[in-house]
Amino acid sequence: MMGVASVKEDVKAVIVSGFAGLVAGACSMAIRECVSVGTQRDVEIAQMKREKRKGSSRRDENDEKLQSVRCFHYWLLLL
Repeated sequence: MMGVASVKEDVKAVIVSGFAGLVAGACSMAIRECVSVGTQRDVEIAQMKREKRKGSSRRDENDEKLQSVRCFHYWLLLL
């Protein structure tokens, strides 16, 4: 905004550049969070599969955790 304001004295241009910066920042943060959640989901699913192959005694806990991860992933896709 300051760069636009220093070049142009038009108030509309400054407001538009501020709004564009706001939208770009929000989109960047949302995409970063989506990637982070997806990566964490993949890590947790891989860990549960590894434990399942080893014959872990925490099978019920893993099944519940896998179900909650799947539900969260579907909810995230709806956004």
